Amino acid sequence: MAPLDALAMRAIRRELLDGLSGRILEIGAGTGRTGRARPEVGGVALDRGLAFLKRARARGGRAAPVCADAGALPFKPGVFDAVVESLVFCSLPEPEATLAEIRRVLRRGGELRMADHVLAPGWIGSLQKALAPAWLAVSGGCHLDRDVNALLAASGVRIERQRQSARGMFQQVVARP
Repeated sequence: MAPLDALAMRAIRRELLDGLSGRILEIGAGTGRTGRARPEVGGVALDRGLAFLKRARARGGRAAPVCADAGALPFKPGVFDAVVESLVFCSLPEPEATLAEIRRVLRRGGELRMADHVLAPGWIGSLQKALAPAWLAVSGGCHLDRDVNALLAASGVRIERQRQSARGMFQQVVARP
């Protein structure tokens, strides 16, 4: 991740948290790179890997670590003002369940912010589909050809802002349930 952070992800992670306040849930906290981008922002850092959460905590983020599956969030309905994720939806085993859970735990008017690679249109998307089986095998479960936009549409969230880059392979989204 260090090369990606140096190129653009550090700024993108910072932007994910810009202007957010209240109770924030980060899905797939990983090794704490998003929390480190804005250490003054607290909340909950969720990951299904305890080793990741320990490493994230060592990086100095203020978020409370919670080890759990994003498809079955251990929180009451409507308790979060915002949910953020970066580079997570490609590797979720059940992204539909995760989106349903995000909708459940977000308060009315809450915000979902995502930064993820997505299935691009045209020939690039065709190339992603062709490379997907090999990529899945070597990447630890990353679905290069996951259609995140179709997942969002099917989940019922309303996209307010969407910015694509890298020829449509990467996007940032602000959405509401």
